[in-house]
Amino acid sequence: MFKTINSFLKMISKASKTEIGFKKNYRHVHKGDNTPSYLLIAHDLQSPHTQVFEAAVYYLAVIASLKKNYKDEIVDILNDALKANKNRPERTAYIENMLKDKKLI
Repeated sequence: MFKTINSFLKMISKASKTEIGFKKNYRHVHKGDNTPSYLLIAHDLQSPHTQVFEAAVYYLAVIASLKKNYKDEIVDILNDALKANKNRPERTAYIENMLKDKKLI
């Protein structure tokens, strides 16, 4: 795969530099932003990837079960996701099961 160890080391150093740059930019963009984390997670409910969608539903349900002051708004977001995904029965079933498991409904 790599002809020499130097080419491998160059690849690793480039990756670590880009990761550091990304982290620095990410902190800069969100510094001082008071947006609740569940609103950032809610954007993943529109993902076409099933794994990303299910992770978003899971984390939103966990946040709602732990933070009672966010519960109503998160349940509204998940209900909107139910309406938006009514043509996809596997997604609606997953949301309904998660709401029942976390005792949010």
